[in-house]
Amino acid sequence: MGRIIAVANQKGGCGKTTTSINLSACLSKQDHRVLLIDLDPQGHATLGLGLKPEQMERTIYNVLKVPDEDRLPISSVVVPTESGVDLAPANLMLSGLEQALSGRPGREERLVQALEAVSEEYDSILLDCPPSLGLLTFNALRACREVLVPGEVSQFSLQGVQQLHGLAILLRERFEQHLVLYGLSVNFDARSAFARNMLEQQRSQFPGLFLKTVVHVCSKIREATHHGQPVIQFAPRCRAAKEFQALGEEIQALNKRTAKVALADAVPQRAVQLESKEEEVLFQLPAPTAREVTIVGSFNDWKPDRTRLSGPDENGMWHTSVKLPKGTHHYKFLVDEAWVIDPENPKIVEDGFGGRNSVLEI
Repeated sequence: MGRIIAVANQKGGCGKTTTSINLSACLSKQDHRVLLIDLDPQGHATLGLGLKPEQMERTIYNVLKVPDEDRLPISSVVVPTESGVDLAPANLMLSGLEQALSGRPGREERLVQALEAVSEEYDSILLDCPPSLGLLTFNALRACREVLVPGEVSQFSLQGVQQLHGLAILLRERFEQHLVLYGLSVNFDARSAFARNMLEQQRSQFPGLFLKTVVHVCSKIREATHHGQPVIQFAPRCRAAKEFQALGEEIQALNKRTAKVALADAVPQRAVQLESKEEEVLFQLPAPTAREVTIVGSFNDWKPDRTRLSGPDENGMWHTSVKLPKGTHHYKFLVDEAWVIDPENPKIVEDGFGGRNSVLEI
């Protein structure tokens, strides 16, 4: 039976889809038969592998939909990709599934049932989950034995782990299902002393939870996504490609171990907390010659004097942490007298005054 791994984190923009695409491609390069299932209605994994979600006539929605007599076998929606990964695509049709299945018995078992027919055909099946802990993610958790949780290093980056821990307890109590959890640090900026310290704190606070592999910030990842390719295909010699290869090797090595860390043991009880209505966000900007850097945005009434960054540190980085409520926030930096968008945030919109703002979704 193939190995099934859910890539999940309730926080958006934390690298789930990037990890799913690139880990799948690296496992495929290691001569593994790999199936990637896109469970996000936004269809970003589909887009990231060179396909257009809106043009997909058959998607994972057709596998999970109601009524039952209209459901298709998963093999009928799978499409091959240039990376060697087989893909079960997704598009916006999937967004209506949760409402359609509301109150229906066995709604959390539909993916498990669908995978039974193909579990022997693949060495690895990866499930790219949406940024929520709704029905689609619950279906993924019911179908897997392992959960990979990507996230950036910050004081509150383990919130996704905490939420998944709660669901894992529910699965263990209700279904006697035991999950193994792996944490993965992504978008890591080694230039930042703050980031280095946070990574060390995470590893010491949760020994055995985080993988050894760390994926650093790399512009080639965004470029590869833009071209609809995994980074190992687009720029095989870049740092990120090598790190995702190392991730694939580490994941394979974990599969060969006879003793695995149980989820309940890997995540201490102090990590199980009620979901916070706010999240602490780390803002940082390379500006080694700047005299002053502030951040202005919708969260501080666009007033430059309210949120100053500290710096520069020895690496020329300015940084600050801000507690923000859930939702969409627009912002930019004021570096001395110049407006600067966030160079590490690809989400940008016009500000209506001839400029641009960076966009953060929590």
